[in-house]
Amino acid sequence: MVTKAIYKGHVLSANRMINGKVLIWGTDKELLKLGFKKDKSDTPISYDKIVDKSELEELYHEYEYGTWKDIEFVIDGGTDENYTLWYSYSDYEKEDDIIQKCELFNFEKYDRNVYVKSVPKTEVTNYRIEKEDLLHK
Repeated sequence: MVTKAIYKGHVLSANRMINGKVLIWGTDKELLKLGFKKDKSDTPISYDKIVDKSELEELYHEYEYGTWKDIEFVIDGGTDENYTLWYSYSDYEKEDDIIQKCELFNFEKYDRNVYVKSVPKTEVTNYRIEKEDLLHK
């Protein structure tokens, strides 16, 4: 999951803050013309700005999903060749069949209720992105 914002036509990374303010940033030098400040601590250099939520065209969480071995997983990260698949469960009894498959497929137990595995992108089907609106919350 990543948080993104659209500000004056630019799709940017975002981080919700308190009191209706949002930190937005990107790597396009043209953002300086919109009052962004250069942040030299990032590599590559990014340009940051704190704006009021009302100045944004959109603010959303973006989730990626895909199917591998007939199971839908959250995709979070990866490389040019691989996706990192995540499976998180809340009810061991109801989700036991998928948990057993994760163990059978040698997923790493990342946390108490989370399994993770890197797989070739070519093996993942039904890739899709979903947005969760944050602007109107």
